[in-house]
Amino acid sequence: MSETLIGVIVGGVIASITTIASLIINDRRWRREMRHEYLKGERQRFEKMYSTTLDQLGGAMRKQSYPTQMYTDFMILMPKNIHECFKQWLDEKDKNEDKRSFKYFELSALMKSHLAEIDEQIKNF
Repeated sequence: MSETLIGVIVGGVIASITTIASLIINDRRWRREMRHEYLKGERQRFEKMYSTTLDQLGGAMRKQSYPTQMYTDFMILMPKNIHECFKQWLDEKDKNEDKRSFKYFELSALMKSHLAEIDEQIKNF
């Protein structure tokens, strides 16, 4: 009788371990998939925001008049290095054509670099 009881307990423990292991593995897989989807969504969101911003930025820099949406995107939604680069441009006293072109190129390069970082995270995931 006691051998039967021990056999049932051991069988139950083995069955429980495989079920728990399966749940843990599936949870990890689900978390990885969700992280991957999140990164892809972030990449698309930033790509759209950067594209819209760069389309408007050249004219806005010439006119020294920045749409509120673009300004708030720079100040709140974009990474700190891009925000600081834009702020440097706003603080610039002598805004000639050469400086404007260089700052536009610099901002564009920082945006593309940020997208490349996200691409690298997706690739290495």
